[in-house]
Amino acid sequence: MKRKNSIITIFILFLLASGMANNGYAQKNPVELLTEEKGQSTRYFAKSFSKVPMYVQLTLEGTGFTSEKGTTIVEMVKPLAKQEIAVIQKDPAQPFSIRVSFACASSPLAFENKTSEVQKEEETPPMPALGKGLVIFTKNGCGRCTSLVSALQKDEIIFQEINLSTEKDMSPLMWQKLEEAGYTAKTVTTPVVLIEGKAQLEKDLKILQQLIRERFAD
Repeated sequence: MKRKNSIITIFILFLLASGMANNGYAQKNPVELLTEEKGQSTRYFAKSFSKVPMYVQLTLEGTGFTSEKGTTIVEMVKPLAKQEIAVIQKDPAQPFSIRVSFACASSPLAFENKTSEVQKEEETPPMPALGKGLVIFTKNGCGRCTSLVSALQKDEIIFQEINLSTEKDMSPLMWQKLEEAGYTAKTVTTPVVLIEGKAQLEKDLKILQQLIRERFAD
């Protein structure tokens, strides 16, 4: 039986890149938030209706509950999937109140400014700033990646490395940048280099290193 002093307020805020349909009616939300309650626990799920990966942010504020993933959660949801985002456990010894904010977007960068302060408090690594400086996408066991990274370190060039073998959630962002640069193939050879947010389609490592030195070497 629910406690009388329990207050549950759910605000669902959807960030839709497509906006409103031409006929004036809202389009179907690409991702919806679902909840399942059992005993003292509540599970939150993201149900995707999109054919491409989407990113969701779930923010939990209130008292009388705990969450193993923290209070601000950003995750990638697979296309057309129902995916568990968080589970909260209520503390029956305390008054329970919760405010849930839910947002979805095609890129996690949409949440970067809004979550940076919370991420700092929780000591979570900040979202990569792909629009600035030099970014290198690499993979484990990639000889070309090792060669480029070693050359940049030798030249004392500052860069940000994103290892797709351990940071798989960043792969859709890499492909987004490649498509923006006009890349149309279905596969790509690493390393993939971004200079000031723009993917470099040059594959010759020597030419690529020279481009980087001309732009970033002191």
